[in-house]
Amino acid sequence: MAHETPFDSTESTALSPDRRPDEQLVPLNLVTTYPVQWTQFQVLRDFVQNFFDSVPNESFAKRVSLRCSGSVAELTAEDVVFSHEWLVPMGASTKTGADDQFAGYFGEGFKVAALCATRDYGW
Repeated sequence: MAHETPFDSTESTALSPDRRPDEQLVPLNLVTTYPVQWTQFQVLRDFVQNFFDSVPNESFAKRVSLRCSGSVAELTAEDVVFSHEWLVPMGASTKTGADDQFAGYFGEGFKVAALCATRDYGW
């Protein structure tokens, strides 16, 4: 199955038709042919685990909220930043060198989840 990315085409909105005109695509070093296939469950599991790892246990109850509407659940964490640059280096993570309270260490799981989510499921 061939997968098109925004960088394979002159149409820069191939995966993001609702992208604002002022937004720019950021190239990452994961190629769409990277030989990994995760189920939707595996992708969501990794995203949720990274979400939980982003908030320290001692402030979790104060900073995390859950909102449900129909079949949609939305988890929100206050004061959590995310940078696209964290997706770039394989083998490195903001968790590297931290104590073992986190599930991940090298950061590959989140990067592979992001790849599979966009490449395989169009999320």
